[in-house]
Order: sequence, then C-alpha cells, then structure tokens
Amino acid sequence: MQNLSVKRMLALSVVGRAIREIETDPKRGLRRMIDLGRDMSHSDTRQMIFSLVQDMLKKPDSPCYDLLSRAVREIDRQTLQKFSVALGWDCWTVGVQTLRANEEPLLWAIRLTLDGSDDLRALREQWKAMRRKGVRMLIGDVKNLAGFQQALVLTIGVSDGAFLFYVPPGLLTPAVVPALADCNTLAIAVEDGQPKTQTALDLLRQHKCLYGVYRRCPLDETVSHARAWLDGLTDAHGYFAILREEHCGQAEEIAEMIGHMRMDQQFRLIPIAAQADFRMIQQKIFS
Repeated sequence: MQNLSVKRMLALSVVGRAIREIETDPKRGLRRMIDLGRDMSHSDTRQMIFSLVQDMLKKPDSPCYDLLSRAVREIDRQTLQKFSVALGWDCWTVGVQTLRANEEPLLWAIRLTLDGSDDLRALREQWKAMRRKGVRMLIGDVKNLAGFQQALVLTIGVSDGAFLFYVPPGLLTPAVVPALADCNTLAIAVEDGQPKTQTALDLLRQHKCLYGVYRRCPLDETVSHARAWLDGLTDAHGYFAILREEHCGQAEEIAEMIGHMRMDQQFRLIPIAAQADFRMIQQKIFS
C-alpha cells in the first residue's frame, strides 16, 4: 500500500508539471503529458487510449490543443491535477487492480439515481462496499435538490476516486455552484438546450468548475438525424461532451460514429460514450 502511495505522489507530480508546461507551451506540454501517460500504462486498454490520443496530436491543428489550453487557462490548476489523477490513477490503476484481485467482474464505475428517496446512510454504505471491491468512480443521475444534496455528501472525504453527476440546470444556482469548486474530484454534466442551461454553464465557468454538456437523443431518431444531433454538441460550451446512449435507439451505430469522429477530429470537444466505453473496458479487463 505504501508503494501505491508513492506512485500516486509521482503521478501527481508528473501531471502537475505537465499542466505548468501546457500553460507556457500548450502543444509541447500536452504531447509530453500523453507520452508520459503511455509510458506509465501497463494495460492494453490504457495503451490503446493513449495511442489514439497520440495519433490525434500528430496534426498541428488538432482541436485537443485548443481544448486543453482553454481548460488550463480557465480551471484552477489544483482541480485539474487532482481530477486527472483521481480518474487516471485511482480509478484505472488502483481500482482495477483491486477488482482483479477480488476476481469481481464489475464495471470500474457504478451508476446511481439520486432523488432523495433512498436512505443516505444506506447509500454511503453501498458506496463504501463498492469502493472496498475496487470501484473508484461514481456516476450519479441527480433528479432534484434532495438528490443533489445526497450526491454532494457522497463526495465528502473521498480523495482517491472520481465523480460525474448529471445535474438539472435549475439546481445549479449562485447559492450552490461556489461550493462545487472546492471538490477536486467532481465533474458536472448539464443537459444542453434547457431553459436554464446557459445560466448554469456561466456559473460553472465563473467558479472554475469542471463541467460538460450532454443532449438526449429521442428513441425514434434515425442515424442521419443522430449525426446532426452529435454535430450539435460541438456548438455547446464545456470541456467535454457526453453521449447518453440509453436515450438513443441506434446505440451501436452511434457508438461506431463516435469512434470515427474521434479519429477524424470532427469534435472540438471530447465525446464520452459512457455505456459503450464501460462495456469496452469491462471486456478488455475481464475477458
């Protein structure tokens, strides 16, 4: 365990130095960070992901450069550093090692619906039990204010994991958002196109929170319409875009389309096809 702590401190140092380099020389700093990430990776899945990003960065006009430069300018350095390590080291490395040791064929992330109807103590115990097995990422569907309060309580005291919460924009008010900036392991996803979305995004940006957008795709959408729906995400603000494929009737086609768009660099944001990616991770790790 002490050896893991030393390696985590090394990861924090490497990421912190890379972020400082990105501030002065974005292209060189980003390439260096990705190269170091690949060198430190020991699984086929992580090698594959870092190789994909390395290929994207070979083009001098890659949108990844603009994305990372803006993130470094607009988000607190400590937040970027801790979230990167929480996701990359704690979730992918320590968490997956623990899952393998327990021989548990589980996803590296779990998903909860948070609406205030469940007992908070029971939720915390469930999260602790999953963490003991190796799960280090919690994805929460926040439905109302009570659910949001529960979600934030679950983050307390957790420094070796990452959280992604889908939050209705109406809950992201001036009374709430400033407190989110203090959580370095939290990313907020806001639904695009809602009446209060722009106000919520402005608040998150003002307080230097890590946030992204997602858009629901009706179940009866055709693939051609879905392509326009995906293109529309590039016009939204945020540091990443999320494809919630459970809202799409052509999930496999959309996942394939996302893959091509990643390679063709038609996205200036980072698309995350959450469910498909998690299935891929599960197959790579436990096959």
